[in-house]
Amino acid sequence: HNVMLVFEGLDLPDIVKWDEYCREAKPKSIAFVCAHTGGVFGSIFVDFGPAHVVTDPNGQQPMVRLVENIESGQEALVRVTVPDGQAPGSLHEGSYVEFSDVKGCDGLTTHQEADPCGNMVTAWKVRSKPSDPVNTVRIGDTIGFPAHISGGMMTEKKVGTPYPFKSLAEALKDPGTPFADMVGTDMINFGS
Repeated sequence: HNVMLVFEGLDLPDIVKWDEYCREAKPKSIAFVCAHTGGVFGSIFVDFGPAHVVTDPNGQQPMVRLVENIESGQEALVRVTVPDGQAPGSLHEGSYVEFSDVKGCDGLTTHQEADPCGNMVTAWKVRSKPSDPVNTVRIGDTIGFPAHISGGMMTEKKVGTPYPFKSLAEALKDPGTPFADMVGTDMINFGS
């Protein structure tokens, strides 16, 4: 279910109390959005709570790769190629992948690891070393698995990542730097 509260004309201490109420709601917090206008200026504050989880940080389709080879080892190296119709690119360190249609390497498709939220997922966490060749990723220990015979698909698996929000009271004490994550070059001449 969705909950929305709309207020007008509240003073700041009351707004802070409502934010705390929304953060402490059970079983999960209520999203809190506060918009304020003051003449030509305004501000917006958003608080999705201390336990907010982002399940798709980049909004892109999961990356798919064809498996060429899977080496046996404690940090097994997986060689992949880009199938037709897929954009080139590489997985980020710490991404998760799942395998399908692999001949050999029994146990590869059922391997489980904890995601950043502590949930067990059927996937492998991707690692890399600076000396690794292009179009390769490292997964975990495959020493106990039979050898890779042929084929397979490696698909990026989107897993939840904790993204805790500051409360309004915390943000008022330590507001941070606007545009810290953005270059802001498009606003250099803003207002001139």
